[in-house]
Amino acid sequence: KSEFRIFKYYPKISSTVKLHPMFYLFWAFLNIALGLFFLFVCIKATKLIRQKLGIVGAIVFVFVLVSFACAPRSKTDKDLKTGNVKNWKFQSSDSLWKISHDFIVLDKNWLSEINLYFQYGENKNTGLKVPTMAYSDMPGFIGGYNWKPVSINVYSTDENHKLAYSVVGNIEWTLLGLTVYHQLKTYDGEIEIK
Repeated sequence: KSEFRIFKYYPKISSTVKLHPMFYLFWAFLNIALGLFFLFVCIKATKLIRQKLGIVGAIVFVFVLVSFACAPRSKTDKDLKTGNVKNWKFQSSDSLWKISHDFIVLDKNWLSEINLYFQYGENKNTGLKVPTMAYSDMPGFIGGYNWKPVSINVYSTDENHKLAYSVVGNIEWTLLGLTVYHQLKTYDGEIEIK
């Protein structure tokens, strides 16, 4: 049985821009407000088209809007929406025993946090702790921004009770689904393990 535990250790963060946590809340509300305004405009436009072109024109307009909303997205967007997160594999767990799972909070704001989940085991021959797999996600309320990890490295250190990590990723800031800014984030640090 594997257990998860949370660390109170916050790693060194390097980022191109340091944003106030209130900005995440503002951005989410801005996206909601723009979405509602767009819905209002679409309803008014449908009524206007129905008056000018008739019911057939209004039906065509609604059909086109729905087809744009339901258009297929890129594979990575689809995977994130279905909960499939990319795993970075470092070593096979076949030659290891005492497989354990842990996670660390890399960054936290009022609405969400960026976590690093990792799996490690003990080498049967040497007794050293070796990482086998890791992934990163952003649970919480996410409105208008999304975490996309680019690179994750977890590796053994000279001390057998610690693992070192390096995580690089982008926060994509979007308005009504269109990306307006990419914020690069890098996290480096060490994790104490059992």
